[in-house]
Amino acid sequence: MYLSYLDARRSKSEWDNLKRSLEEFGRDSGLFDEISIRRLGKLEIDPFQLQIRKFGRPAKGPHRNIIDVGYGVSQVLPVVTELLRNQARRIFLLQQPEVHLHPSAQAALGSLFCRVVGPERQLIVETHSDHMLDRIRMDVRDGVSQLRPSDVSILFFERRNLGVRIHSLRIDDQGNVLGAPTSYRRFSWMKFTGQSACKYCVCDSRCQRGRRCLPTQRHGCCRGVLRVDQERPGEVGCRREVA
Repeated sequence: MYLSYLDARRSKSEWDNLKRSLEEFGRDSGLFDEISIRRLGKLEIDPFQLQIRKFGRPAKGPHRNIIDVGYGVSQVLPVVTELLRNQARRIFLLQQPEVHLHPSAQAALGSLFCRVVGPERQLIVETHSDHMLDRIRMDVRDGVSQLRPSDVSILFFERRNLGVRIHSLRIDDQGNVLGAPTSYRRFSWMKFTGQSACKYCVCDSRCQRGRRCLPTQRHGCCRGVLRVDQERPGEVGCRREVA
């Protein structure tokens, strides 16, 4: 509704700025390349369609009504719009904003969070997404935004019998999680600890990349290929291999 309001009121400069920012997120996440409003009447109260489209090579794709594309787009767009609009709120409470998004879009959302937070804006996010958290840690490490390690706090909820223990974790200037309990990421098929060999994923610093390794999966938040050492399967390395 807010996007339609801007378009109907012909707030050109505000709409152009917001549209540009939304399309930048759309390209980074791989969700869309262009967003537009199709008005179905001349009055502000008339129906409208929010449309997106992808760009191919060499042609551009058709405009699609947002209700006819993946559910994740319609779910994340209100969140992104609120974060990017003028006079945004000082504190945002977000519950699992990654739901219905593929891994690379989850990671792009993490980068957006790093970019929009600051002294005048705080985000409190409940998430199950490794991809989002990994991108936040790596963006902080690489200085992509003004966010510093001391600005990030991770609360890890550890189930213990019928109760829950809350661990307050921090990250260092290399993006490593500090003070994590042994149960941290136990649900994953491997542990990510130590130094990073790839800009977009955290790998075990003990991995010797000269050993026999095989590509095992393409990490969702990573632009490299995650590799597991056959002789030491609990340790991982990362070979830079751009698709």
